[in-house]
Amino acid sequence: MIVEQLTGKTFADFLHDGGIYTTLNDYAKWDQALYTDTLVERSTLNLAFRGYTGGDNNFGYGWMVGKHRRWKSLRHGGFTVGYLNYVFRVPEKRFTYLLLSNGGIFENNGFGTWTDTLKDEIFDYYM
Repeated sequence: MIVEQLTGKTFADFLHDGGIYTTLNDYAKWDQALYTDTLVERSTLNLAFRGYTGGDNNFGYGWMVGKHRRWKSLRHGGFTVGYLNYVFRVPEKRFTYLLLSNGGIFENNGFGTWTDTLKDEIFDYYM
């Protein structure tokens, strides 16, 4: 397969880190549902939104839990061949920052720096 030759990855490698595809409209619905118990019970969401590992990447069930300014924040991101995404939420302020890229040009080189700067500017503007 050409992808395997170019990347060294097989199709199975894309099923875990790259196996979720969405649109902005669908993600907005998902994000709004996380404020309710429509998808899962509130008690389950509370477990998901709690960090268990400590440190800068205090990882919960799919979310890195921290603080932004003085509010609890949730974030997760990742990349694979051709795709990069990052979501950052401040539930108390009902703020979500979502970056979706299918350009593959960002890799992970300096990604945290420029996306944090952009996210902070948007957060400060709206909050």
